Parts: sequence; C-alpha cells; structure tokens
Amino acid sequence: MRTVDNYARLGQVIKPLFYDRLTILPNEKSIRTILEKHPKLVWTVSHGPGFAPAFINTALQEVLLKNGGAERRQLMIAWKHFYKIPLLKQLIQHFSQLEQPLHGDEIIQKFSSQNYNDFIVYPEGENSIYGDGTKIEEFVSPRFLEVAIAAEAPVLIAAHYGSQKSASKITLSEKQVRWIKKLSPKAIQKLAKPGDVYLPGFQYSKTPEFKVIFKLYKPKLTLTSLPAEPADRQRALAKEAEKIRKIMQGLLNEITGVNELAGTDT
Repeated sequence: MRTVDNYARLGQVIKPLFYDRLTILPNEKSIRTILEKHPKLVWTVSHGPGFAPAFINTALQEVLLKNGGAERRQLMIAWKHFYKIPLLKQLIQHFSQLEQPLHGDEIIQKFSSQNYNDFIVYPEGENSIYGDGTKIEEFVSPRFLEVAIAAEAPVLIAAHYGSQKSASKITLSEKQVRWIKKLSPKAIQKLAKPGDVYLPGFQYSKTPEFKVIFKLYKPKLTLTSLPAEPADRQRALAKEAEKIRKIMQGLLNEITGVNELAGTDT
C-alpha cells in the first residue's frame, strides 16, 4: 500500500500540463487542520467535463503534499470500463491502488478494515458527460455515504473550476443516438441520448488558475440509524447524498461567481 508521497510526484511533474497556479479555498490552513484532525476522510469530488479528472487528481495530490498529507494512504475508484483500456488501465491501477474495480460492499469492507486514510470518489461518474462543469450532475450512486458511515469518517466535499476548456461540446441527434446504440459497446449505449454531451477536447489547453474549494460534512446517518431493509436504506442514502450534491453545487457557484449558494451543513 503506497503513500501519497510514493506516487504523487509523477503528478507534480506533469502538473504544468494542466495549470500554472492552484488556488485552495477557503485556505490551506483549513485543509491542514482537517487532515491533522481526521485520520480517515471520504473525499467526495465534483467530476467536471473532458480531462477534468486529470486536473483535479493532480491538484488533490498537490494539496496533500503541501499540507501534511504525504504519508496518507489513498483508495480511489474509477469507471470500471477504464480497466479494459490498455495504458489507461495501468494509469488507473497506479493511482487507485486497485488491480481491478471493486463493488460497493467490497469498497466498504476494504476502506473500513484496512489502513487507508482517504477514499476518493467522483459521484457524478459517467453522468458528467452531460454537463459543461458549471452544474453538478445527478450522482450515479449514493453508496459513497455508506463508506463514510461504516468507517465513521466525515465527508470532505470538493468542487473545482478551471478545466472547462479541456472538453468539447457535441450535440447528438436522435438519429445519431440510434446508430450509437446499434454499434457501440453496452457501456457507451446506455450513455447515449439526444442533446449535448461534453467529451475530452480536441483543442486541449491548460488553465492559468485552477481553483478547488472544500467543505467538511458530517453525515447525519449513522450505523445505528441506517435502515436495515435494502430499499429503505437506499432511499435514506439517496436523500442525504442529494443534500451533499446541493452543497457541492453551492461550492461550485461560489468559485465561479454565481450568486446562488446552496444551503450548507457541517
């Protein structure tokens, strides 16, 4: 199990490809305090369009390296189909510290029982292709909350801005969607629908300033209050996950200058 310091140096070497300057909000001192106080954190991070995950993953490593987190151990999940793509598979394995994608119960058990400090998740997942990075899309699953609850760890909500130019907008017609569903793998078929999608850009450019904003959130659900019946449990998790999504949207509004802040809870 590698520490951040063991593998994040690669990200710092390629950092100039993504941004010139990283701005951390509210400030670096607050992040340092959070890292010192909480040995386990569930980092719930906005996804963003195009190559945004490369930007934010590099930025998170910089945040940790500069604020006392170099010895922390991370567990990260990525879209399971990335593990099927040569070269990308090796890159995902390197940063996630997982040879193969795990399912929900496996992740909960692994993070709770082993010596990991940070679980990093991008809950919008593949839904991120439907947005330009100014709106937090619907979460694919609320089960990241179960990870936090089982480990008795707070959720560190993070939103970022600055990678929007790494995506290209493509408008799909109903006819194009029909062809995609006929010819593409199942993983792509289910994402195809008429309208705008945002894919990794053909004219990639780095950003002068990449902004990341954080807020600590303590889940209201606990091991004792979480319903035992699966359907009730899913509804309870989804309700609180939606609350987190709205907080994330408020954070994103704050750094993009949109004067429409969502309610926040600590």
